[in-house]
Amino acid sequence: MEKRLKWHNAHKKDYTHKYNTIKRVRNDVKREQNGFYHTKQWQTLRQQVLDKQHYLCQYCLLHERVTPAKTVDHRVSLVFDPDKKADVSNLDTICPECHHLKTEWEQTYYFKNGIKQDVDEIKDIKMIDYVMRKVKKSGDGVRL
Repeated sequence: MEKRLKWHNAHKKDYTHKYNTIKRVRNDVKREQNGFYHTKQWQTLRQQVLDKQHYLCQYCLLHERVTPAKTVDHRVSLVFDPDKKADVSNLDTICPECHHLKTEWEQTYYFKNGIKQDVDEIKDIKMIDYVMRKVKKSGDGVRL
């Protein structure tokens, strides 16, 4: 474990640089999104949502599971509708597992081969939860 930690600390900068270049700021849209997440406005919104939702995953609560969470996610993806970035009603606290499921579902519903699809946005958390879990079980994209 000690060797692994030593290696990680020595290579952390390279990894972070690659991750940020490839994932976070790979194009102008992603660069703008990433910039928003570093603003005072986002920090304030995020804290409001965490406080209001008591740091609990809202998707797990639908299944009567209490799961602590620190991530605040947009119900309707920012890439799909950037105008909702500061809309507090479009924000929910979400755990890592649910966030992963939701991201996979968004990539199959809102986008196909990286191209934005002409589909209706889904705003209802219960419907999002239903379709994201359906995608996980079936392994295919869900079109409504």
